[in-house]
Amino acid sequence: MKRKARYFITIFDSVYKFDKPSMLCNDGKLRDFVWFGTVKSALKIYRSEGWAIRKASELVRSGQVGSVVINYAYDGETISNRGEIIKH
Repeated sequence: MKRKARYFITIFDSVYKFDKPSMLCNDGKLRDFVWFGTVKSALKIYRSEGWAIRKASELVRSGQVGSVVINYAYDGETISNRGEIIKH
C-alpha cells in the first residue's frame, strides 16, 4: 500500500535575504513561523508532489527566491510551526 504524503515548500535564499528558512503560506507570503488550518497565514500544503514542484519552479523562475526545497511528511508524522518533521 502506498503511503500518502503532504508536501510543502521551504525557501532558504531569497532576494529579501532571510536569516532563517521560510515557508510558503496560503497568501503567497514567506514566513519563518507558520500556522495551520484555514487562515490565510497558514502553511500551504500540497497533496501532490507535482503541484509543489510546479509552484516551486514558478517562484524560482520569477526571481522571487534563489533556492527552494520541497519537504514532505507522511501520514502519522507532524509538521511543526518551524517546518520540522516530527516522527511518531
